[in-house]
Amino acid sequence: MDKTKLLEWYFAGLRKQALTSNLAHDLTPMSLIQADQDLLKEKIERDLQQKSSEGRNSAEAKANSADRSEKDTRHLEPPSFKTEMDESPWIMSIPMLAFLGLALSFDDGSRWVVAAIFFSIMLIAVMLTIIRKKQVSALQSYIDLFESLEIKFSEGKRSTSSLLRTAAEQLQSSIQLMKQKELLAFEYCPYILCELDEDGKFKTLNQTAFKAWGYTAEALLNKEIGDLLHVDSIEILFESMSRCKRMGRPETVEIASLNESGSLIHLSWRTEWSSSAQAFYCMAEDITIRVEHENLKTEMRQMLTHDLKAPINNLSMWTYNMLYGSYGEINSEASDSLKKTQQNLQSILMLLENLLDIDKVESGMMPSNKKKFLINDSIDRSIQLLADWAKDVGVKLEARNSDLQVIADEQQVTRILTNFLSNAIKWTPAGETVTVRARTEEQKVLVEVMDKGPGIPESVKNRLFERWTSAESAAKNTPPSTGIGLYMAKKFAELQGGAVGASEREGGGSIFWLKLPVSK
Repeated sequence: MDKTKLLEWYFAGLRKQALTSNLAHDLTPMSLIQADQDLLKEKIERDLQQKSSEGRNSAEAKANSADRSEKDTRHLEPPSFKTEMDESPWIMSIPMLAFLGLALSFDDGSRWVVAAIFFSIMLIAVMLTIIRKKQVSALQSYIDLFESLEIKFSEGKRSTSSLLRTAAEQLQSSIQLMKQKELLAFEYCPYILCELDEDGKFKTLNQTAFKAWGYTAEALLNKEIGDLLHVDSIEILFESMSRCKRMGRPETVEIASLNESGSLIHLSWRTEWSSSAQAFYCMAEDITIRVEHENLKTEMRQMLTHDLKAPINNLSMWTYNMLYGSYGEINSEASDSLKKTQQNLQSILMLLENLLDIDKVESGMMPSNKKKFLINDSIDRSIQLLADWAKDVGVKLEARNSDLQVIADEQQVTRILTNFLSNAIKWTPAGETVTVRARTEEQKVLVEVMDKGPGIPESVKNRLFERWTSAESAAKNTPPSTGIGLYMAKKFAELQGGAVGASEREGGGSIFWLKLPVSK
């Protein structure tokens, strides 16, 4: 297999993804260089053919005589018509005048024959002069073109043929140099580049691949890619390759591979099927360090949240008991402080729950206990959890009864609605009402939490349910949002086969909605 084709595919991928790679800017695929050269060659040959058809033999001879030596090999001046008399067809006019004078001494019959010959020769001279002028113009255009390409010429005669010969030699030299750069670019590209046949066997690899896996070229060629993969990644990669060939579009997956020493390598593997080569073109980036860092952060987050959960639960229970007189009577000022403390602790506990669940959800390990239940049960439960806080800040909670049933995980649905209600209470001014209602829409149960707050900020409207996105607020002395509550609400809804969203409320405020499959 020609390594050039695989490298061209690699560069095409870089341009398509608009990656800022020095390698992509410094080197150009040979296909583009050769295409430019073919166009240049075609133009030159077409011009030469057109000019030579008007006087090929004489044009070459006259063009050679019109050239002068030039010391500056890069900035050439166009040939001049008035350089020397022997360079112009008009030099024939001198013997022609003498011949005409001689003809006038002949008798009348011979005189007309000689005159006809004279004027024929003069007409030929004029035609040759016109051809010469076109050749000089064409020659100058070639000089300008080659100067723009920074082609240097040696001293000597300048003719169209000599210019083209010099240009061809230098272009050929450039091609050879580019081929050497191309080979180096392929071999030492920062990514693994390889070609696999339909069975997944290696046909071509670069030096980066040998270095990453630690095998020699003889050991890897004709070896199956499956032999280098971790057992959990074999099915992932081959399914990706199958989809790539069937759908005719590139596929990118993250897989784990083993090098010669048995160490684990994490790769971002991109596959594209080439119907012309009947092979898979593959590019792989080593993401081992990134994956290890992410795993380390996940482990640290899980450890910290798990260790923090127990003492905060104990602290929440202690403040609750103190608030409701388990340790004796307290004054109103202390009661208000304990209520705020209790609310903050509940917010922290909810955050810890989200942090513990976020990895389970993203890895697909979050269980979902789906069953049939009344959506009104989840609405009532979420209102009960936040009723004290809403009362303290002067916000009324109103639920419109519904007998609609859904099929979902009741605990996760309650967490979604609790998150929506918590945001609604935070943004709604004192004295206003937050309303929760459920209705059917497009064969789904639609639950809406409607507040009377300032609406959704434009800065976060398009990414409201993305990870770590939040709208800053200091309303009602609530703790700042971490930006994962709505993200987790979206993930929980997707686990139920539902969806979440938000919109502006008519008359002011926002509507956060949840769609769930209706029970039939």
